[in-house]
Amino acid sequence: MRKNICIDLGTANVLVSVNGELIFEEPTYIAMSNDKRTVLSVGKEAKSMSGKVSKEISVVRPMKNGVISDFKAARKLVEYCISLAGKNNWLKPNVLISVPAGLTSVEERAVIEAGMYAGASKVILLPEPISAAIGAGLPVLSAKGFMIVNMGGGTSEIAVVSVGSVINFKSERIAGDFITEKIMTFLKQQYEINVGEASAEELKIQIGNLVPTAEPIFHEIRGKDLDGFTPRTLNISSNDIIDAISPVISVIARSVKEVIEKSQSELVSDIIENGIVLSGGTAGIKGIDIFMHDSVGIYAHIAEDPIHAVIRGLSASVEKVFS
Repeated sequence: MRKNICIDLGTANVLVSVNGELIFEEPTYIAMSNDKRTVLSVGKEAKSMSGKVSKEISVVRPMKNGVISDFKAARKLVEYCISLAGKNNWLKPNVLISVPAGLTSVEERAVIEAGMYAGASKVILLPEPISAAIGAGLPVLSAKGFMIVNMGGGTSEIAVVSVGSVINFKSERIAGDFITEKIMTFLKQQYEINVGEASAEELKIQIGNLVPTAEPIFHEIRGKDLDGFTPRTLNISSNDIIDAISPVISVIARSVKEVIEKSQSELVSDIIENGIVLSGGTAGIKGIDIFMHDSVGIYAHIAEDPIHAVIRGLSASVEKVFS
């Protein structure tokens, strides 16, 4: 029996399911020998090697802003993902991959070629807003209009979907990774401390917040003074980093307004009735639903288990797609 493999090939994380079962969820990193022939590690292990390897080894993030930035590394990563399903010498697997809406034909071809080179029988691409909406439980085949805002690591996909299609959309190439960068800059400017990407990302995940609270959460970070030599330790509160995160989410909120403004009145009426659905890893930032409602003026709610919405949508669609 031919296997159906789903791949959520995100900028920050890659998730793989086989016949509806999630089998792999790791950061989108790959460590290879510099001839790019030998894969040394993938995911968390590869990420942990970043900045600590010899000249003979490269640690690569093959995706940038939702698209392939290093084709050879992406091909190796997809090949690894497909290998997780086990080999079948007779039947190559079908592969369904989520991609941002509005990819150019060149970008789409790069993803398809990566899958075919990696050993797929057939590769089909599903727009990320559709897969996220399905994974969030929205009846996308109905004549009703729904708004999904899927905020991953590299892109934020803002879309109105109806009757199984993306009606209006906008892709903002800012999301979780950009927030991490803003936190690093914020700490440098406000506290005169340099922290690494991993520390800033941990701060975002542990205490990322958009609404001030009377009892903030604190998280300890370690870094170096701006002189580059003196180690420092700081306790940062969840209220402190609101100023680093809110400008990024404000940009996404403005794009939400733009998509709504160019939508037909009937669709806007449906969106007001159904609310805005938030998915993706960035939807895990505390208070983001309240912030979005206050910014846009329409009720917003977070999808159940938002980081897995896309892979759930792919898994729910794969049999129909390849039938």
